[in-house]
Amino acid sequence: MNQKNIDKIIMRLAAAALSLALLPLAACGSQTATTQETPTPAQETPAPAQETQPEMNRDELPSDMLQGVYNELTADYSAYGELKRYYGEFMPDVKYSEELGEDRLTVTLDSSSEYVESGSWSFVDEGDALTTTIANDDYTGMGLVLNVVDAVALYYGMNTGLAVSYVNGLGMLGVNNDAFSETENADGTITFRIGAVGVWDMKELDQMVITEDTLYADPLGEDYVNQTAAVGKIRMYSVGTVDSFTMLFYEYEDLDDVAYQSMVNAVKTLQPRGWESFVQNYTAIESVETDEYTVTVDPDEDTIFQIVDEIDGLYRYVLVQFGEPQNNGDDGFYDYDAEIADSMLSGMWQDEISQRANLDVVMYSDGRYEMTVTWGSGAFETAVWEIRGFFSADENDNAALSYEYGYYSVRTYDEDGNETITQEATTQGSFTLQDDGKLRWLDSQVAENGYSEGCLFVQEG
Repeated sequence: MNQKNIDKIIMRLAAAALSLALLPLAACGSQTATTQETPTPAQETPAPAQETQPEMNRDELPSDMLQGVYNELTADYSAYGELKRYYGEFMPDVKYSEELGEDRLTVTLDSSSEYVESGSWSFVDEGDALTTTIANDDYTGMGLVLNVVDAVALYYGMNTGLAVSYVNGLGMLGVNNDAFSETENADGTITFRIGAVGVWDMKELDQMVITEDTLYADPLGEDYVNQTAAVGKIRMYSVGTVDSFTMLFYEYEDLDDVAYQSMVNAVKTLQPRGWESFVQNYTAIESVETDEYTVTVDPDEDTIFQIVDEIDGLYRYVLVQFGEPQNNGDDGFYDYDAEIADSMLSGMWQDEISQRANLDVVMYSDGRYEMTVTWGSGAFETAVWEIRGFFSADENDNAALSYEYGYYSVRTYDEDGNETITQEATTQGSFTLQDDGKLRWLDSQVAENGYSEGCLFVQEG
């Protein structure tokens, strides 16, 4: 698995884990709607329940709505289908399955991974809605609520991204309506109700703008961050540091005051260098170029694809750049085509404590470092850490590279040299350059797996 793919997975799964606090951007576009005039697959072809239980009466079969939503949920193109593919490829010890009953659809998660808990969630057909009740800290369940919202939107021909971010906007406004509601119960659970009788009117869309409360973010600093938001018909994806920050806003159908207010609020909250000038002088959505920032309305597709990996023709885009672009690669993370640059840190290092861990450091022209640690634990097994990031000053003015999403794997080899990955995990830690020129390394997987309390790397040569 290469690091570029890991970044994509982390972005999507981390967004799903935040659930209603910060919704993931659902797959753009929608499939052909199924309506009463156009027979659903359940009407044309007997559903599995009908084939396996022919003795059941028609009254005991799922409703057309429940069957249709189930079909969309389990389709390859749905958000849930995409979730299953990612887990199947990168975490095969986590398996999702689905079951369609007379009055409910149930999703079951069987996991042997220490990082993901097993569970089961049922969505009950109440006639005009699908309902489920989950614990208030059950983020997997909340993610599945959004997956069912996506499936309902597909069934009725709504734009899936708009429907999912509309749900987020309702939560921001504290509004429950026939389309979607959430009710806190005395026992610490939450009951979610997803309206499923037709297309939602979404009359509150013009009230839904990105605010400080939506972002849950502190002002930018020297650390490289990415920040996303999806509220109503407006979305934002941003990457960078206080000195170089790229913000992409996009709004369903057209750019209006919802987009403008969201842009100003996001800039006020994140505060990239030059934000005061933007707030004071940028008064309407238009393309401008100043010493502090550049705004491009309707940027070309190549520019958009440098930041996100999908373009929806039903949205209009506006790009805001503070400072010079630092990284403009796929996913908005790094310039993967950047050339290798010279650095005093580049080269091979060895841990003087264990003398079994080696570090390879590469710096690129965009300022990014790639750090690869290999730790041999036997003739046929090696642990590998793949880490990327930027060095900046820590609280003691030492150069430090902090990371939250390093990739850790254990690789075993047979007698013929064939490699098998037997363990994978996301890892957090830091490299700190000491006054004596040595690199102190602290990492969550180092401590968890008992390699040592930490490593002190000395440069070779």
